[in-house]
Amino acid sequence: MAFSEQPDTNDAGGHVSQQQRWGRANPQARKAHGAVRSAVRRGTLQRGPCEICGVVHGEDGAIVDGHHEDYTKPLDVTWLCRSHHKHIHAIVRAGLWVKR
Repeated sequence: MAFSEQPDTNDAGGHVSQQQRWGRANPQARKAHGAVRSAVRRGTLQRGPCEICGVVHGEDGAIVDGHHEDYTKPLDVTWLCRSHHKHIHAIVRAGLWVKR
């Protein structure tokens, strides 16, 4: 960091996490994630098993996330276990993902 540059800070004056920086840079994605979280909490959206391996959220500590292909459709998600979700994002970053 150059001498004149200031690190990112949050409202409390602390450093901004990588997740906070991502949220600021991707407001539509952040809003879609919040919509899924709220809908699951309210019970209007049911978390399904991983669409690749079938693991169920909470069984043996498994985490199943909603993967968005289009953030303008916030409740249209593909349910993926954390492992497969990370794998899909690696494929997206590599430019190999073909949207359905």
